[in-house]
Amino acid sequence: MIGNKWLNEAVSIEDIKTGVMNLIVSPPGSGKSWFALKDLVALAGSRNRMLYLIDTINGREQLLKGENTKPCSDDWINWVCRQIIDFENEYVFEDGKIVIMTYAKFGVLANMFPHFGFDFDVIVCDEIHSGIEMMNYSRKEKNNYPLIAISRLKQIIDGGIVKVVGLTATPSKAMREFGNDVFLVPVDEDVRRYEIIKETPYTNLTRIIQTIDKSKTGILYTGHITQMRALVDLAHQQDINAIAIWSVNNKDNPMTEEQHRVRQYILDNAQMPPEYNLLVINKSCETSITIKGDIEYMIIHSRDADRQTQVWGRLRGDLPMMYLLDYNAELCVPAEYMGIKLFKEDKRDLCDILKVRNTQGNLVGWTSTEKRLVDDGYTIINGRKDNRHYSIITL
Repeated sequence: MIGNKWLNEAVSIEDIKTGVMNLIVSPPGSGKSWFALKDLVALAGSRNRMLYLIDTINGREQLLKGENTKPCSDDWINWVCRQIIDFENEYVFEDGKIVIMTYAKFGVLANMFPHFGFDFDVIVCDEIHSGIEMMNYSRKEKNNYPLIAISRLKQIIDGGIVKVVGLTATPSKAMREFGNDVFLVPVDEDVRRYEIIKETPYTNLTRIIQTIDKSKTGILYTGHITQMRALVDLAHQQDINAIAIWSVNNKDNPMTEEQHRVRQYILDNAQMPPEYNLLVINKSCETSITIKGDIEYMIIHSRDADRQTQVWGRLRGDLPMMYLLDYNAELCVPAEYMGIKLFKEDKRDLCDILKVRNTQGNLVGWTSTEKRLVDDGYTIINGRKDNRHYSIITL
């Protein structure tokens, strides 16, 4: 852990303004959710006048475990949107809790009610970068509710009455989307943050799974469910107890009862179930789950720096080892391919192991792989035996 101040000690809420997107850039481990639910609420006349937006259902369910939060109900929607009761009559909701909803739900309500959102004192946009990503992913859909949500937030900001606060560890997307309306709230440099003890780049995910210490506990991120399933199967072949979880709303790929149980266990306990030592996740968990305990490594199968930061942020603690996808990583030839004659079929197998790619991200053959090996410090001797060409790799 680096730094000494929690986020609530590193930020002054007096700096937060109306008429702008108040962007708070907060590293993993700084206490972002605690700050939002315990400190930012002071900017509202009451908890009922603060709205908290989150990107995923997983994130919403985790936040709803707090004592000061509740989901939006039909009664609440009637109260806020249809205005059947004066907004000032706080006694109607005696619990006085902050309502948590996803960006998509916010978009649904904004689409239904032209004035929805303008009557709050504070709107917190957690993982604001992810709300923007969902807007872009949904552009071809008939009802792009994340787009409606972001558009309504811009209108609310322009109204100059509601304080809109965006929270993220990766601000680039929010800064592009909100442009001149962004105000970067000052954050003390001594804010707390977790550490990555060691980073290791890799080019071949399969090789990492095959060689990793199966007694260690880790998390693996990849984007596609087909690959998630294949990686779980590969892990099982290596005697690694692995399971994958993804969105509960994925109707094309519904999770099994066991996957649902594991997901709920993580949400309830903020820990991996002890019977598993590898959890495979995708974007549905990228910004929304919290895991404490002894996670000894993470594998992030994405070259996107923002995604790498967000996935790492799922861990509440320092990380001993981070494996990061990097097609330019220094190649490591397995010992069994060193110092021996490699014929055509051997070179093909080695190419499949090393998975060297060109600048377009396409896999290359032996000629380009050989050049990369030489660039990385290997010596390659080429010869011919029985009318067959071979190569010998040495250091």
